[in-house]
Parts: sequence; C-alpha cells; structure tokens
Amino acid sequence: MMFTKHSNILPSIHLGKFKQIEDWLNEMHVYNYMINNDFTIDTLSNINSYGVNLSDEKMEKLPYFIQFNIVYHGFYVNNCGLKTLKGCPKIVYGYFRCTNNKLNDLEYCPEKLIQYHENYSNITYLSTFWCEGNNIKFSEKYARNLCNFEYFNSMGQ
Repeated sequence: MMFTKHSNILPSIHLGKFKQIEDWLNEMHVYNYMINNDFTIDTLSNINSYGVNLSDEKMEKLPYFIQFNIVYHGFYVNNCGLKTLKGCPKIVYGYFRCTNNKLNDLEYCPEKLIQYHENYSNITYLSTFWCEGNNIKFSEKYARNLCNFEYFNSMGQ
C-alpha cells in the first residue's frame, strides 16, 4: 500500500474507528456497551439498561461503521425514515421494533429474537417483533423466515 503526502491513511488501517463508533454511540445515548475486536457492538446485560433506542433519530440508514451484534433489553428504530436495517443487531434479547420507516424488506433484521417472560404462553412472535407502517406490510411468515424466535422463563425453559 502506498501513501502520498497529505493522504488520510486512518480509515485504511482502522485507527480511529473505535473512537468513531464510541462517539456515535454516546451521541445516540447508547450506554453499557462493548466494542468487539471486529468492531461489532454488544450491549451489556444490566438490570438498569433500557436497550438501544434510536427511535425518532432521522436517518435513512445506520452509519456504515455501525454494526450491532448482541443487544439486551430491546432494539428500537421507530420513526427514523430507515430504508434498510443494515447494522441492526444479529441477536436481540427483548423486543425489536422498526415501525413507521421506509422499509421495502426486512433484510438485516435480527437473526434471533429472544424473549424473557414469566408467562410465555401469552406472548406471540408479533408482540415482540414490530414492523408495521413501512412501505409494504410484512407477513409473520416472512419475518419468521428471517428471524428465529425463542423465549425462556425464570426457570431457563
């Protein structure tokens, strides 16, 4: 790799990427997180955590340098104007909400949605995965093909 005088080499060698991610997370009021070696983001399981709530932040997509991995206590991107879910978490413990955006598909939605509930006989897939109010209506079957749903109670079942 050749560098010329005055060229910005930082993006090519990832210096500053950690700081860029950290600054954005702080600006979005995302706390209790860990940036992994591959620059994906995990939120930490903490009783005082409220998940990741980016609702009402006007953006067509998450920044290119943001990729959530595991998020506890829910992930909310309602009313953002999103056209893609790229950067959304791979696994969400809690609720996933992406209502009232400009989505045409659910590509990049979580691969797994895990819900804790004392009385899991009363919860349904659609009560934990909300994606209404987008450019098209997504069926439960379509969403289930992309995102696996699991639940457990206090006994770990």
